[in-house]
Amino acid sequence: MLKDPEVIQILKLRITDVSSVTRENALDILHKNLESIESETLQELMTMVIDRAHCDTNLSVRKKVIQILTQVLNSQNKSS
Repeated sequence: MLKDPEVIQILKLRITDVSSVTRENALDILHKNLESIESETLQELMTMVIDRAHCDTNLSVRKKVIQILTQVLNSQNKSS
């Protein structure tokens, strides 16, 4: 699903949506599909995820960001 450039583009837009529910769901989709995302695309998305950690005021969105960051860091530690 996340190999399609159009889907990635829509996901990027939804990560910065006005609605916190939309942002949270977009991050949830990202979280559930991290393994299927190409490295270059993942780097772009992680920049957006980190931006959410800095500026999002919604608690559930920030929790989802922490889950994503944890999963990425754990996967990097396993591959090392």
